[in-house]
Amino acid sequence: MHSPWFDSTFPQPLNFGAIGTLIGHEISHGFDSSGFHFDENGDRIDQKDVDKETYKKMEERFECFIEQYNNYENNKLRPNTRFTLSENIADNAGIRASYKAWKLFTTSQRKFKNLENSLNKFTDEQMFFIGNAFTYCSVMTEEDANNYAKTDNHAFPKARVNLPLSNFQAFANAFECPSGSKMNNNEQKCQLW
Repeated sequence: MHSPWFDSTFPQPLNFGAIGTLIGHEISHGFDSSGFHFDENGDRIDQKDVDKETYKKMEERFECFIEQYNNYENNKLRPNTRFTLSENIADNAGIRASYKAWKLFTTSQRKFKNLENSLNKFTDEQMFFIGNAFTYCSVMTEEDANNYAKTDNHAFPKARVNLPLSNFQAFANAFECPSGSKMNNNEQKCQLW
């Protein structure tokens, strides 16, 4: 394991924001738009066995994500959001699960290692989210982006950072994003759980 996912010299919020979110992302696949259709043994659940109201609410929440990712930056080049739905949900759930784990950790472990000088200006809350965003840093040529949009089942890295964070009030609070701004618009927030 190495940075940006984990580094023993990093402050804990960076590690939780990075590797914690990845772990939360992978676990959440058991409950996303694909995992929702299977039981604890991995057997497919017959749709008629699912409570109709529960199924309807899940479908409404899935549609919220589809619409949000379709409208992100009104960009003509983007992956098919129905194809990326499972990954988009996992990105959103992963950051929430990791944030909760980090908050639980901080209540039992009050002291962190000394922060590097370059990180002193950030709060622990902000470093958690920086750690998450750091894992998606990438550069793509136009050709890479075209191939990615056609073949990858993930949204583009920028969307994988900005949309889950814009859906998460703890991020808006940490960075004091004004209400109604791009990163804190309550009318456009999606949440599965």
